[in-house]
Amino acid sequence: MAWLPKTLRIGYETYSLEAMAATAEDEGSFSSETNTIRAKLAGRGERAIANTLIHEILHGIFYQSGLGETCQQEEAVVNTLANGLSQVMRDNPEAMRRILQMATKK
Repeated sequence: MAWLPKTLRIGYETYSLEAMAATAEDEGSFSSETNTIRAKLAGRGERAIANTLIHEILHGIFYQSGLGETCQQEEAVVNTLANGLSQVMRDNPEAMRRILQMATKK
């Protein structure tokens, strides 16, 4: 993933970001065992890849927060939130830039 950082921090862990094989059945995966977030890149548009990365990051947040132990519908919740957040980010780029500025200001 030349256009993405090699790692991503979620909570107290660092996860490596990796590309999946073009032949992979899944679009992405999150592994707490190997600290890896993977996404299929080949043949997919940037919006689809971004949505997949958001989806897998949300799985990481679920894992780090312990929600996965109590939430029986993790996949449905993660999918709904990823799709909604992707849409909000797509439709409101200026607001997203401003929110990022505010969130990273020291």
